[in-house]
Amino acid sequence: MNDTIVKIKLWGVIGLFAAILAYFFVSGMGMESRVTKCETSISYIVSSLEEMKGMIKEIRQDQIRRERTEKNDTGT
Repeated sequence: MNDTIVKIKLWGVIGLFAAILAYFFVSGMGMESRVTKCETSISYIVSSLEEMKGMIKEIRQDQIRRERTEKNDTGT
């Protein structure tokens, strides 16, 4: 009789441990799919690159304008 109670308790502990591991696995997979869907889609990457190119172009134009302004200030 005691052996069956111990076995039932042991299987209960093993089942609980398996359920906890399954929960972490499922929640981890959910996070992975959410990240994959939102942040690595082609349109998101392309639009981000286009925004970055535009910002770099503006910064470069500002640098050129400042260099010209400095040359004109020191030349006159």
